[in-house]
Formats: sequence, C-alpha cells, structure tokens
Amino acid sequence: VVTLEHINNTNLLFGLCAIFACGSYDPTLGGHLMLFDHNIVIEFLPGSTILIPFGIL
Repeated sequence: VVTLEHINNTNLLFGLCAIFACGSYDPTLGGHLMLFDHNIVIEFLPGSTILIPFGIL
C-alpha cells in the first residue's frame, strides 16, 4: 500500500494511530513507514504493529 503524504486534522491529540503491516515482503526493499515531518524512515517488518501518538503526527 502506498499513500500520499497527508495530515488528518480531525485526529484527537491524545489518541493513538495503530498501523499494522500484513503480507509477505522484504522489509529492506519495501514496506517502509515514512514520517516526513520528522525525517524518519523505519523498515517495517511484516506482521508488525506500531502505535504512534496523534500529537506527534
């Protein structure tokens, strides 16, 4: 899945964004989680879940 860079203005500041990676892929070649505002790229492993506070997005 690929999404364009975006911001959801209706998110709760105290809420959490749950992101789950499903499928079979090589995390060194794809499946990266990119946080553009923070210049962070994370190799997101298949089957992984990450919780990100909306307040930092």
